Amino acid sequence: MLYRQVGGPAVTRQQLTALAEIATWPNVTVQVLPVHRRRQRGHGRPLVILAFPDPEDPPVAYVEGLMGDVYVEAAEEVDRFTLAWTHLVTQALDPPESAQ
Repeated sequence: MLYRQVGGPAVTRQQLTALAEIATWPNVTVQVLPVHRRRQRGHGRPLVILAFPDPEDPPVAYVEGLMGDVYVEAAEEVDRFTLAWTHLVTQALDPPESAQ
């Protein structure tokens, strides 16, 4: 969360500088979800959709939680996580706006 300062202004500056640097990597996209655009509940926990180059390997959703980490493999459940991810991406600022 970019709006929550932890460690003071110097630490926040270092974190934002590191994030801006990582955003220039070719395999990374950084998008900021403004507070006023957060319409859905339940977000805020790390969510990863793992996709594999071999079509025989279906995607897997990985979610971190208070009770441990969960790997979701059922296609219907992965589809629900993918839909939630899509909603987040469409609500977020695009990468150039996020960099600003």
